[in-house]
Amino acid sequence: MPLPVKLSDVVDQLEIVGDQVNVYLNRKTGEFVVLTEDEMAVLDDDDDFDEFDDDELDDDEIDEESSNEPEWMREAKRIRREVYDSDDYVQLPDKFDLHDWQIMQDFCLSVPRSDVRAELLDLIRGRGAFSRFNSAIRGLRLENAWREFRNETYERVATDWLQTNEIPFIGGSTKSKSTKPHEKRPMEAYEQKSTKPHETTDTKRFNPNEIKVFISHRDSKCDDCGEELGRQAWITLEENKGALCLACADLDLLVFLPSGDAALTRRSKKYSTLSAVVLKFSRARKQYERQGSLVEESALAQAEAECLADSEVRERRNERASERRAELDQDYIKEFAKRIRALYPNCPAGREQTIAEHACLKYSGRVGRSAAARSFDEDAVRLAVSAHVRHRETNYDSLLADGWFRGEARAKVRDRVEAVLEKWRD
Repeated sequence: MPLPVKLSDVVDQLEIVGDQVNVYLNRKTGEFVVLTEDEMAVLDDDDDFDEFDDDELDDDEIDEESSNEPEWMREAKRIRREVYDSDDYVQLPDKFDLHDWQIMQDFCLSVPRSDVRAELLDLIRGRGAFSRFNSAIRGLRLENAWREFRNETYERVATDWLQTNEIPFIGGSTKSKSTKPHEKRPMEAYEQKSTKPHETTDTKRFNPNEIKVFISHRDSKCDDCGEELGRQAWITLEENKGALCLACADLDLLVFLPSGDAALTRRSKKYSTLSAVVLKFSRARKQYERQGSLVEESALAQAEAECLADSEVRERRNERASERRAELDQDYIKEFAKRIRALYPNCPAGREQTIAEHACLKYSGRVGRSAAARSFDEDAVRLAVSAHVRHRETNYDSLLADGWFRGEARAKVRDRVEAVLEKWRD
């Protein structure tokens, strides 16, 4: 039986894990072994050495090579070989499993102040996200909060890993929030070896009468035929049966129709006696997202013929709808500008229109396109005006040009931005 380990020790070892560093736990002794990629590569070289026949190598050659190595090196090789060959060792989650960027984004989303939250989320986009983020939390004095949040996340990862590998453990933070079984998403229930998948509000966004096919994030196995499906497998979850491959679920004759063409999807499902929706969990948005549908091939052919026949009619209809949306966007920008003027009556003449047009630019992803802005929420308007002031009324752009990180630059001009906003409000 495996020896109990301290949960805190596993969390400490997760801090060591890196792109070139992996950690292994000996189930029997509870000891951790840290190995680098280079050290594991040495073992591969040793395997090449082992392939020689005994009569090809002189005993004196082997003894001489071993005797030239110091004791610590021989011991290190012995441990590496043991990790490589023995079933007693199990690897801790690697950097791919930890998803440090996802943890960083989750922390940003947990920040209460909307302006700071938006600032941090903006900083973690693109290359150099980690350095910008670390610089920003130092300037915002959020280092302790980040350290605590990251530790709690690592603790949850460690707990899941220990339970999955049936390793007993002791300890645990009282701050760590455990997830009740009925709160798990269906795929989480399957991936954590739950005996029953649970329907939650996450998948209830989709038609409850639809058959759901999940694209798994982890190595999967069909509980009916026993086939190893690997990662990114397409599976269904059935009560009292667990995960089933498409063949065992009698869905393997269906063809995949990607999302994107609403008319084609609607008509294909209309003519298909059997269909299913394909879902994949988005770690960034923390929800299942539709990837497409599985439909009968004959139904897809019929739907494609219909869509081809009336494509011109639908195109003209879409053009009229697009023109109408453009008119509505102009009306929205005007109303947004009025809201800016109401909240900031001393804003220079014409600036409200400039701010509104920039913030509400279609497909820009800026604050003016958010749901909060659509309701003319005061915080959303303030974020739009703050962004304008930062660029137009401070030396923020010059700081960026001089090589400052965005977080540092924003912290530098924050007082000036607040002073201008206060002047425009009074």
